[in-house]
Amino acid sequence: MFVSLEPAAGLVFAFDSTNNGRDGIASWESHSVDRTLRVAAGSYQVIVQEAVTSTTTIFRLDDWTLTVESNA
Repeated sequence: MFVSLEPAAGLVFAFDSTNNGRDGIASWESHSVDRTLRVAAGSYQVIVQEAVTSTTTIFRLDDWTLTVESNA
């Protein structure tokens, strides 16, 4: 079973965008993502996924960090 972390934004989250190839006022950008989910003790598999909304989009992340914390 796959569970999205919170806040679950699906494909409406704008990491970076352009307005038809031109960066401007209609270009939504965040350039960072922080998602959380509190779970009970146990073993879990963490899977990172990415998606784009256009087949012509090149998505590249460089110098990134994934942090998983435990209170155990």
